[in-house]
Amino acid sequence: MFTAATGRRGATWRTRTMAGLGALVLGGTATLVAAAPASAAVQDVDDATFTWGLSGYAQVGIFGAWTFKDLTGAATVLTGSVSGGTQQEYLVDPVPATSFPTSKAGQTPNAVRFTGGTGTADPVTGAVDLAWDGSYTVNAYPAQFNAPNEVYSDPRLEVAADGSGELSFDFTLGAGTDMSGNPVAETAYGRITVLTFDEGSIDVTGDGEVRFSPDYQGVTVTTTDSAAQTTTCTATGGATGWWGSWAPGFVGAVPASVRPHFYSTGCGGMQDNKPALPVDVAFTVAEDVPAPATPQVAVSTTTLALDGTTDITVTGTGFTAATDGTSAGVYVAVGPLVGDDWHLSPAPFQYAKWVRTSFAGAETSTGATLGADGSFVVHFTDVKPVYTKGATTYDASVTPLNVVTFAAQASPYRGLDTVTPLTFVDADGLPVVVDIPEEVDPEEPGPGEFVWAIDGGTSAVSLGVAQPTAAGFGASGALRTVTVTDTRAGAPAWSLSGQVGDFATADGALTFGGQSLGWSPALGTNTVGAVAGATVAPGTAASDGLRSSRTLVSAPAGHAAGSVAVDAGLSLLAPLTTEPGSYSTTLVLTALS
Repeated sequence: MFTAATGRRGATWRTRTMAGLGALVLGGTATLVAAAPASAAVQDVDDATFTWGLSGYAQVGIFGAWTFKDLTGAATVLTGSVSGGTQQEYLVDPVPATSFPTSKAGQTPNAVRFTGGTGTADPVTGAVDLAWDGSYTVNAYPAQFNAPNEVYSDPRLEVAADGSGELSFDFTLGAGTDMSGNPVAETAYGRITVLTFDEGSIDVTGDGEVRFSPDYQGVTVTTTDSAAQTTTCTATGGATGWWGSWAPGFVGAVPASVRPHFYSTGCGGMQDNKPALPVDVAFTVAEDVPAPATPQVAVSTTTLALDGTTDITVTGTGFTAATDGTSAGVYVAVGPLVGDDWHLSPAPFQYAKWVRTSFAGAETSTGATLGADGSFVVHFTDVKPVYTKGATTYDASVTPLNVVTFAAQASPYRGLDTVTPLTFVDADGLPVVVDIPEEVDPEEPGPGEFVWAIDGGTSAVSLGVAQPTAAGFGASGALRTVTVTDTRAGAPAWSLSGQVGDFATADGALTFGGQSLGWSPALGTNTVGAVAGATVAPGTAASDGLRSSRTLVSAPAGHAAGSVAVDAGLSLLAPLTTEPGSYSTTLVLTALS
């Protein structure tokens, strides 16, 4: 959460012509859950099926439908009604929905199927990385032509969540005779990409059922010993306008006798049957297993009075590991983190309560009840910034105090650890952390004043628990309203800007970049002619977000005397690689004039 820090009650920054600079320090934390939906659904698969009808061209050919034969391993053929079969498992619509011939509309295609595929798949996004064993052989020509067989072995399908990817095979061209009657020796090409997929190619058609639409339209290929590619087709007079190619590396590798089957050599007619048909994949979706509960703590306030009179309430959820025998309950404590083994004993803490399911009765100074669902509520009275335990005095200004939870009875289990930092403020409710610059202009200020302050005090602004998305961990909050007043003679220009450092856990062990924070300034009451700063989106490692100084609000020279209230929505987008934890940063607001 964000807590503001300033120097003294009512502190202001008075400036004259670039004479003053003020900084307001804001601290922030966001608790991150362990995983994001984009990856949480990924599962191991060992029963995937792969079904593909090659192309519309393969369903009719020049001499009839292409022949599938010599199947090995997990490969089988589904014979469609185009060849007198009855398969109804692989269905496609005709041109222009796919390349399936309009002359065969209402019929079903021939297709090859592989079973027992292994790898990973995401039933939510359709992303897959799957491989199959086995092979099929196909030939576009009748046997009397002795055309070389095309042997496709061990398919592997790799497609990312955005739809980009490829289908590859170990490809071999068998021995035979070319179109000129010359003998052709068997050639093994190794693994080669046969199809590519672009963003948006995925259609999740059912539970564990995904259809992938391959690239073709607009893909160019260079040919040397076969017909030139046609790239001038247009969608006029009802024509599709299709032209393109299968994966250029594959098309360039196959011999000239079969190459034209895989790219456009004209427009319309059977050319519209050359694009690859969709690839269907199916797999068993793993039964949902609830993820282990993540311990979460909410503290009623983390900004405490310096005079030690603040009471706090700590609410915990998700501490199921303390109910199932993994640990003998949980300590909830207030104090500093002393050494690497701070979790092994409650002794240094100002307060510590052993929260456990076996505790009976009302909460005491040393214990409380843990619910069967892993929840608890405990209270601490008069939390002090300075206290003595044994012979040691602990001072929050030297060693920060925290609300912590950890497994009880010196357990080595660390799954119940949480740390929530506390800030102590003076009796007027303002933080005592001081960041006030020296006066740099000894001259007396002119008539009027230039001041800014946070309205409504400086209590924390929480970003809460960041929620996982496909792009990262997202959270939001709002900066408290900042009011800027300028009644100076001459009405010089001024600006108020903000900048953050990196986010880090309390021990500094985990971090992510400050560019992950952005804001959206908006003006309220404005009698000074001020202008809101531009919206700054959360950035990436390659962009800045609020890691660079950004204008919150400004006013041009000659503005009216008056004031402006400015708010800012805060938005966080932490990387998906961010480790779980409670993170904080410092936002510095700087006034210049």
